[in-house]
Amino acid sequence: MIINREEWRIQKGASIWFGRYKNSRNVPHWHYECELIYVDKGELDVLCNSVTYRVCAGQTVFIDGKTIHSTNAATPDTEITMIVFDTGMLDFITGGLTPERPLFENYCEIPALYSRLKEEYSHKKQFYFRRMMVELTATLIDALRKERLIKKKASLNTTDRVFALMEDAAKNCADYDFERAAKFMNMNPAYFSRLFHKLTGITFSQYLNYVRCERAVNMLNENTDLTITEIASRSGFMTIRNFNRTFKSITGYSPKTLPKGFVLTNRYDTLNEQSINPTLNECLLLESSDE
Repeated sequence: MIINREEWRIQKGASIWFGRYKNSRNVPHWHYECELIYVDKGELDVLCNSVTYRVCAGQTVFIDGKTIHSTNAATPDTEITMIVFDTGMLDFITGGLTPERPLFENYCEIPALYSRLKEEYSHKKQFYFRRMMVELTATLIDALRKERLIKKKASLNTTDRVFALMEDAAKNCADYDFERAAKFMNMNPAYFSRLFHKLTGITFSQYLNYVRCERAVNMLNENTDLTITEIASRSGFMTIRNFNRTFKSITGYSPKTLPKGFVLTNRYDTLNEQSINPTLNECLLLESSDE
């Protein structure tokens, strides 16, 4: 699930994924890998560890593994470069240290690194995977030497429980509700509500609506003989009216007009109930190592 634990399809043996996006917008999520985000053009709001950073062109953000984060382009023409890599590389370099702040204080040579990674990957000469790792390691060392580093904090049990809750709710969204989530966390509802919002930047109800719509999209794409009412029910919506309204607000389409093969992107803005037209805020993948 993109909204909870994102699974990066990194080429086996490479330990690195790289790509460029335009108008990057996504919901709070986490993954085991580390991530470097460089703003090529425009500005980007990055939510990391419950703090929002405004990242301008030429600046770099570092996201450590198992950190809940999200991005939201300030304008549709914002362009970013992203490099995702195995967290073991960071541990190998720093021996358990991590940047004190996600937003780097000094310039990082991400554009030059991206060009070298792209060159190696496109030609695929002998040992190119290892060369890519060497290039990334050298750039990371140069960057981290100029940043303030701290010891990695042990993962908080509460945060891990939120991760587990998000995955459990995604798998069982049809039967989930707020009370079940609070019980899962063994917390009173008011405290759980504040904690979930603090860690993810969205409410649990918004999260649940998203994963329910994601399930509905999957069923619609499977070309089953199920009716819209049956799909709504199996996705966890109590009424067809609520399903239609929520589905339209998140996907930009009604269930009956959803394009064939539609993929529900992880756009953060579509979780805002005041969003006027989510289809105007598409996140575009310009290029990547998947190609």
